[in-house]
Amino acid sequence: MSRKVRICTISMNSIHNNRSSKENRFREAEGKMKLGSLDKPDLFLLPETFLVKDVAEARSDPANIEEEGNETYQRFAAIARSYNAYIAAPLLTRADGLVYNSTVIFDREGKPVFTYHKTHPTPGEIAGGITPGTRTPACFDADFGRVGVAICYDLNFQPLFKHYYEQGMELLLFSSYFPGGLLLQSWAYMYMFHAVSSHAQGHESVFVNNLGYVEARANMFTQALTHEFELDSAVVPYWGNHEAVRSAKEKYGTELEMDIHRAEGDVILRYRGNDATVRDILREFGIRTRSEFYNNEHLL
Repeated sequence: MSRKVRICTISMNSIHNNRSSKENRFREAEGKMKLGSLDKPDLFLLPETFLVKDVAEARSDPANIEEEGNETYQRFAAIARSYNAYIAAPLLTRADGLVYNSTVIFDREGKPVFTYHKTHPTPGEIAGGITPGTRTPACFDADFGRVGVAICYDLNFQPLFKHYYEQGMELLLFSSYFPGGLLLQSWAYMYMFHAVSSHAQGHESVFVNNLGYVEARANMFTQALTHEFELDSAVVPYWGNHEAVRSAKEKYGTELEMDIHRAEGDVILRYRGNDATVRDILREFGIRTRSEFYNNEHLL
């Protein structure tokens, strides 16, 4: 069954933010979300610790550390309710006396329903008092699909993404000070997930599909960029499956989209209908996914 999700990624510039107050940074993000709301997104993604100046002392300033129920949480809750959308807000948080670089997810009703703590803070962050999160974080089940979160330096550590793959993650939310580039695309290709980034140090946020291709890219003129993914999809090798894929296409017609990539030898199947799921179709026609075809030996 088609599971489309519309995501609005917000780009900001930390160089400008370092000359701005916390309140002004919040208002900038709020204004960009208001613009993005015109596209009716299901989720807003904000940049890494966007309310905090990009200087070491700011990360230890108590005024920049958020706790559930405080004013910052309340303001995000109100915005989420007003747009009937999830918000993934990267914040410095305190829990049980420890400070984390976190992403807090507010649901459509404004409730903080999930918090991810950065698994791999930088050495500088750790020296400044940031606590690492667990190396085996949970995924979050939104009403459109299964979501995982990574923050900046996390992107350098392959075990995190294999862990998410083993949990069946469909969409990665990546907030960061560096764009991620081919590294983000490589993990999306390897572990066959969709990804959206929110760039805190410029305007290089991207949407990456589950074959590692960039489908949409922000720039200085589109700092609130909305794009849609079809999460009811699967990556399958074209060679060895092509006859079965063609038979499936003959039956399901326009409801089954075939996005064939000759360079990789793969095809992304996306089901746009309401009477089945792409997994149902794979079983019906004996179509093997890349993982099944290569017995998971293609994975790192």
